[in-house]
Amino acid sequence: MVSGVVLDVRALTEDKDGRVIQAVLARSLEPLQPGYRRDAVRFSPATPEAAQAARANVWKAKATEGSAGQRKALTTVVREVINFLLQPGPRCVVFWHVDADKPWSARAQSENAARFAKDVLENVRLGLENEARRRGNLNSEALLSRIILVLPCAAIESWLYLNHDVLRDHAHQHGLQSEVEALIARCGEHGFDEVEGVKWCTKVEDFANLTLAQRFKPEHARTEARPTARSWTGSSRTVSYAVMAQATYR
Repeated sequence: MVSGVVLDVRALTEDKDGRVIQAVLARSLEPLQPGYRRDAVRFSPATPEAAQAARANVWKAKATEGSAGQRKALTTVVREVINFLLQPGPRCVVFWHVDADKPWSARAQSENAARFAKDVLENVRLGLENEARRRGNLNSEALLSRIILVLPCAAIESWLYLNHDVLRDHAHQHGLQSEVEALIARCGEHGFDEVEGVKWCTKVEDFANLTLAQRFKPEHARTEARPTARSWTGSSRTVSYAVMAQATYR
């Protein structure tokens, strides 16, 4: 068995608590590889500047919008992603969580996904191509394929809330039984994929998300396999292990 770290993961998220997506990823990577070892995967923290640029999708601010700091956000986070992918050592992979803000049936109309492709991926591509021309022995397309978009429909809560046992435990502790049971009743064959604003359906607060993420079950978050789109596009029914495995272990 190979020892040591073989995969270096940088997780970026629109949420204020980066531990949530990291917990989801840690729980999801395990089924991908026979003999998976948690000590073989390292989660490298983003710089505070890059984390801030990803939070609340600040990177989407146009040059004419917001503060000078916001206008620099996209440049900051793109440069960090490029530098991370270029660093020597274990294979580096970036997982970037952005909510679709659209139900599963309308996922193709997600403005967040379109902006990510146009603003983030395209700028990273240009930066890697520049590096390839300068270095001469760099496969920029292979590096670009290590950026995986995690796009839950309609939000990360659509995945987290599917662990009904943990959700009910939280409800019992905070007197939210009736609200949570009403929400669970809306969980049909396709989970909460079609429930827009699922996180606002109850008084379950964001602080519950970390507990739910730490008990996350990968089978609760099926995705549509689109390797060419380099995305982990979220339906709350399955996990496209093939897409993630292709990105992380090929």
